[in-house]
Amino acid sequence: MFKRQIVTDYHQVFGTEQGKRVLADMCKCAHVYSQLFDENPYTTAFKEGERAMVLRILRALKMNPSDVERLMEEQEEEEDDIT
Repeated sequence: MFKRQIVTDYHQVFGTEQGKRVLADMCKCAHVYSQLFDENPYTTAFKEGERAMVLRILRALKMNPSDVERLMEEQEEEEDDIT
């Protein structure tokens, strides 16, 4: 499904500490582990589109759910340190 070069590119971009933080933020903002449903079907469809894009990145990186949860927890800890 993915070409070798694009997978390499994904790893280079999201393999850095900055990339991991951005990916964790994307997972949070794109409803990877939260409810998508909204009374407005267009809002639900929009959220699903956001989620699908992040899931594509995760598939390219061959990340499993526990990897994503760890990234999101680290992101939340860093946010707590800021406030």
